[in-house]
This record gives sequence, C-alpha cells and structure tokens, in this order.
Amino acid sequence: MASEKTSKQFNVILITIVLILIMVFCICLWLFFDHKEKVIYQVENGGNIFLNYVSDFNGLSLHGMIPSSDDNGIINLKKGSYFDFSIDTKLDDASVIDYEISLFREKKYAYLDKDVRIYLEEEKSGTYAKVFGPSEFIPLKKVSKYGTKVGDMILLHVSKKNKSTNRYRLRMWLSNSSKMSSVDYSVSVKINGKAK
Repeated sequence: MASEKTSKQFNVILITIVLILIMVFCICLWLFFDHKEKVIYQVENGGNIFLNYVSDFNGLSLHGMIPSSDDNGIINLKKGSYFDFSIDTKLDDASVIDYEISLFREKKYAYLDKDVRIYLEEEKSGTYAKVFGPSEFIPLKKVSKYGTKVGDMILLHVSKKNKSTNRYRLRMWLSNSSKMSSVDYSVSVKINGKAK
C-alpha cells in the first residue's frame, strides 16, 4: 500500500515536471517567433538586395525630442533612439552590386532638416563604428544614378563583389543648437542599387 502511494506521488510529480517543461518550451517558441523579421526585397539586374529589420517601422520616429549634444547623441542607448538593420547582398548573375543607403522623410518635417542630427554606424568585429555623420538632413536636389529620389538623403554608398551581410545602426537626435524643443521627426531607411 505504501509503495502504491509512493508510485502515485512519483507519477504526479513526473507529469507535473513534464507539463512545466512543455509550457517553458512553448513560451520560448512564442517569444522567438513573435519577433518577425521584415524584409524588403529588391532585384537589381541579376543581383538581390535585402533590407532586414526587427521592428514595426523601417526607420526612426522620435516624438518630443529635446536638444542634445553630438557627444550624447552618438552614444544614447535609450530604447527607440536608434534603429538596427542589416543589408544582405546576393550577386546571383552579377559580378558587383552597388547600392546606397538613404533616408526618406515626409515633407511635413522639412522645416526641421537643419535641426536634426543623423548618424550611421556599421558593426565591425562586434562593435559599432561611425560611417556617416553626425549631419543635418540634407535632401537630394536630383535623382541619384542608383535611383534615390529627390528629397531623400544619401547616407552611404556601398560596393559589394561577394555575398555579404552588413549590420548598421541609425541614430537621430535634435541638435543642441536648435531653438526648437519637444518636436517630432520621422525617417525611414531605403536602399537603391544596381548590379553589373
């Protein structure tokens, strides 16, 4: 009788442990798959360019910005103050892919172009290093040879001869010389390129 009671207790404990492990596994799967990677796919004359990001928006949308120095802006790790993305290139039939990383901003924000600071970093050996900026938003006056539109801002031109993945971090803040305060500004990242 005592061995039956011990056996039942052991079975209950075993079933409880198995159920807990199944629940933990399901939670981990949910967390992993809940972060959807969004991809913009572009075919460019025999090559492919992919813009990858994990977010609801492919850029930065900052609300209530207050002036900040460049020294603070380039190191700010506050959630929402930077945007991480990567660009994959696959050459397929091409020997070289040239592309531009650019920013689009709506015309309603144009009055703030000189007040906003833009900064782009690329990940190299596990740390981020400056590749552009800090600079005000400088809109193009004519379409670039890679298709970046008038009004957009080119941050970086890249040429790739091999399949690659490059990781970037975009930062944005309001210049400490700005007379504005508590303003909204939004930019989205775009890529345009050509394969040869």
